[in-house]
Amino acid sequence: MEDDILIVNAVAMQTPAIGDYLYRVEQPSIAMGKIPGVTVITVSTISPHFEALCLRADVLILHLLTEHDLLPIVEERKRRGLATVYEISDNFVADQPGVGIRGWFRDPLNRAQAFQLITMADAVQVTGVGLLGKYRFLNDNVVVFENQICEIGVMRTEESCPIVIGWGGSSGHTEDLRQIAQTIVDICNRHPHVIFSFMGDREQYDEIFSSIREHQKSYTTPGTLNDYYRFLETLDIGIATMLDTPYNQCRSDIKFVEYASRGVVPVLSAITPYKKHAVHGTNAFLFEENKKLAEILEDLILDPLLRRKVALNAFEYVEEQRMEELNAGNRVNFYKGICKKKAVKDIKVFTLARLSEGSEAYDIKKTRAELLLSDGVVEEANGNVDRARSLYQSAHEVLPDYYLPLFWLGYSYMRHHEDGKAIKFFKRTLGKNPRSVRSLLYLGKILESREKEKALTWYESALSVSSSYAPSIDAIAHLFEKSQDYSNAARFYNNALEANPFYSNAALGLGRVYQELGENEKAYMAFQVAADLCPS
Repeated sequence: MEDDILIVNAVAMQTPAIGDYLYRVEQPSIAMGKIPGVTVITVSTISPHFEALCLRADVLILHLLTEHDLLPIVEERKRRGLATVYEISDNFVADQPGVGIRGWFRDPLNRAQAFQLITMADAVQVTGVGLLGKYRFLNDNVVVFENQICEIGVMRTEESCPIVIGWGGSSGHTEDLRQIAQTIVDICNRHPHVIFSFMGDREQYDEIFSSIREHQKSYTTPGTLNDYYRFLETLDIGIATMLDTPYNQCRSDIKFVEYASRGVVPVLSAITPYKKHAVHGTNAFLFEENKKLAEILEDLILDPLLRRKVALNAFEYVEEQRMEELNAGNRVNFYKGICKKKAVKDIKVFTLARLSEGSEAYDIKKTRAELLLSDGVVEEANGNVDRARSLYQSAHEVLPDYYLPLFWLGYSYMRHHEDGKAIKFFKRTLGKNPRSVRSLLYLGKILESREKEKALTWYESALSVSSSYAPSIDAIAHLFEKSQDYSNAARFYNNALEANPFYSNAALGLGRVYQELGENEKAYMAFQVAADLCPS
């Protein structure tokens, strides 16, 4: 049918089926898939079917991806007039202890790749007003799709004794918890019938809340999202504390929604994520500092009617406005609005796993080859290089046309300076996927020190696949810089910045070249740009 639409979620290979993945990918997919004519498929970047599915999608959603080999795919979609959306779910340029994603984006290349894909996208979707304010300058079409809840709990009718104040979350909230720890300790000391309940990292719990008397605290081991919901159902008051940092300002308000959906009174830090929907004294309480937090907790402990009123208002707010299926239609309408052309698609060739009965939402079934590859990547990260290479080789043997095992073999040998083997495997990679710009780049990098002309040829080959692939333009500039041909070096560094204005390595190279040319004012400006693009 003409109104049918295929939406494809492209997700990172390491994405776990918890937390953000469920709220940003799985739950919305299931809800949208229940709408007649809508099919949603989720595929990992390491799937053998990744490129084929990306090119069959009417709307492709890139979930905070930076893969080099995505660039030719997105460019091909643009040539075909197909819509691509980039999802930003975190403030990925901000420091936040305990949040792993920041380490990935500390690399200036990964950061630049993300910015480039964001600017190329037909639209950008974010989780809340914080991210909207931070990243709207990158794209003219930015939309907020807030995290919603899939199923609501049951509003309790009986009063609790003892009263349970609780918190649940990840180790990324350590500093947030430290700021309120003494207030929680003091509340427990003043009210022997109050219990503090915690679900999260055991070391975090033992360190931060050791001063609370044992009979007044309770620990729950982290588990699935459903385990977390069951934990919430044991609470009367839920605390969501966040320091007012650039990272936290861009978080979603999901903890407010989670508490509210289980009939828990939300007590929230008064920062950006919560200020839009949490109304102080009506469906939540907001605090700016510990004195206010203590006052709120005292009032709630002493006034069961207040607890009941606010918990009920919060519960009804979620029931009426924040259910996933209630919001799926708006999301689908947005995607249809940017879908100016339809892809030629035949998804019958893929083996799909339905996510939920009654929904046309699917995962691509994982092949044995990609599971072997994934295991190999983990082994190599743990220092087990020989085991990793054996797994890559097995993945290749299971699925010979799958290019990524060959790429990872080449990458492994390159990292350990076994250049001959690396070259062999990168060339074999290109035999399976001639559009692998990263393989072309790495072939040039390996040959750069001894065969400059061959290196240049590989860099130019990458640009013939994607003329906006800034790392290859930057590499050519670096060749000229090393040859002391500073005029050509400056030209190519500028070209790299034209291709991707966020590529800080090129700005840094330009600063070095201008310094050599004695153009100190230009050098200073280039160095300043590099520092602004990647300050850490």
